[in-house]
Amino acid sequence: VPTVLFDRVRPGIETSSVESDDFQGAYLATQHLIEQGCQKIAHLAGPEAVENSTNRRKGYLKALADHGLPTEEQLIYTCGFDVSKGRNAVDHLRSVAPDLDGIVSVNDELAIEAILYLTELGISVPEQIKLVGFGDFPIAQIVSPQLTTIQHQPDKIGSEAAALLLAAIQNKDKQPKERKVIPVSLVKRGSS
Repeated sequence: VPTVLFDRVRPGIETSSVESDDFQGAYLATQHLIEQGCQKIAHLAGPEAVENSTNRRKGYLKALADHGLPTEEQLIYTCGFDVSKGRNAVDHLRSVAPDLDGIVSVNDELAIEAILYLTELGISVPEQIKLVGFGDFPIAQIVSPQLTTIQHQPDKIGSEAAALLLAAIQNKDKQPKERKVIPVSLVKRGSS
């Protein structure tokens, strides 16, 4: 059966796939915060069993290393994709790093929850803590301040996956395994 995996790609499954450059996205997000003067940057991480999350964590860690900032495991808080854990993450991170000045989130929803909670606590975004999300979903422009985020082109991922699937259906006997990685970009807004 012709098959194409997209977005959530699993290593070890021998089929074509289309995914965003999650590693590069998290690298760009972290680098951006460093360029904005952040020295103590946390990561709201996704589930470790999901390849997207793992690649985003690796991008975050690589950017820290490339810019001479230490890796501090206590600054990585695994939320999964559970938005309700955003408040707990902020409380934990502030307790282990009172000088926290930046957060890179695995997705926009967690970043927005962090902005809302920081605002409730009287902590100014971006003056005291800068944030970058991942996804560039419409909600990123509704929150105040608007969320700086990584645009990962879901339309492009979908169209490339459909094209690969159609090609596989037409060439059932010779189903080439192709991996496409869609580039990402940083969208700068008010949260950073």
